[in-house]
Amino acid sequence: MDFKDIEKLLESCITNYCCSVVDDCVKGNAEFHAQAGIKAKITRRTTSSKPCDWCKSLAGTYEYPVEREVYQRHRDCSCIVEYDPGDGKTQNAHTKEWRDKTEAKKRAERKSAGLEQPLKKNPQEKINSLQRKLAVRKKAVAKSSGTDIISVEGTQNFAEIKLHMKQNYDINVDDSVGSLDFRSVREGLQGVEYVMNEFPQASPSFKSIGTRKEGLMCAGYDGDICFNPGYYQTRETALQCHGIGEGAAQSNLHPKGNNCASSGAHEAGHILEKALIDKSNGGESPIGKLNWNECTYSKAVVSDACKAAKKLPECKGMRNFDLKNAISEYALKGGDSECIAEAVCDYFLNGDEAQPLSKEIWKILKKELG
Repeated sequence: MDFKDIEKLLESCITNYCCSVVDDCVKGNAEFHAQAGIKAKITRRTTSSKPCDWCKSLAGTYEYPVEREVYQRHRDCSCIVEYDPGDGKTQNAHTKEWRDKTEAKKRAERKSAGLEQPLKKNPQEKINSLQRKLAVRKKAVAKSSGTDIISVEGTQNFAEIKLHMKQNYDINVDDSVGSLDFRSVREGLQGVEYVMNEFPQASPSFKSIGTRKEGLMCAGYDGDICFNPGYYQTRETALQCHGIGEGAAQSNLHPKGNNCASSGAHEAGHILEKALIDKSNGGESPIGKLNWNECTYSKAVVSDACKAAKKLPECKGMRNFDLKNAISEYALKGGDSECIAEAVCDYFLNGDEAQPLSKEIWKILKKELG
């Protein structure tokens, strides 16, 4: 038995002992109130998805006095024992916190006050509303700036790119981008803009556009998307690194048809992962940075997407390895974070003709951020 096993065993014993001490406190409260004439109730409920038979047999609500067994627990038991004195509040046996059972109902009533029908969430309507507001904002900005530019494709120089990205998306474009090939950069930003328009809820996670000597392009948890000057300095080098043009090496490293625009969509796919993290953590945080480095959310998305893809007739008998490799070599070898980015790239290029796993990943992202 190594140290980790001993550590886990010791932690389990301490946790179990602490829980039993708190349970004894609840038992003591129940006994005292019973002697004072208060009709208290004890509720034991399971929290595990697969509780043992013994715990399931004890789960329920009891009027005091109750058998001692109701308070007892086995090793690694996670059951919750609550004490209810009958005044509308219950005490958690583990945390000792009191919970008002009527408060949740009151909050729901406040939200529905003045409405003919209870307030209902309609995710698709929210998405449509965001997209309509974005389109109106673009037209208004274009009109106020004296231009007809409503997409990055319509820009003619770096000054217009900077103005367009700032006014429409509040994204700063660094001056260093101006030293790169304009056409290639504009195409890359077309891919970025496509993804932002498809996922309006992710918009706050996109922060800036710059340059960095890393990959063809790169993206970070700070919300930056960067072009590598070594590849985007000239039109020729930008095309060659994407396998386009005379003498360019062809490969299956990226989805079929990969180009400057799809590279932008790929990096925007990374920012969608950041948006998932920010959504879960309530904004940027040290925990979010850790989630980013450990690919916590990308692993979950890819895992769920693989399960969904395997249910499709065309994916019968395919392994996760096969599903990822069908997107690209990079989706397979680069880790789940790259798999998401490559799936976004694939969908950008091929739409409904994209690989099954790409479409399943896209569906999950749409559900969470669309």
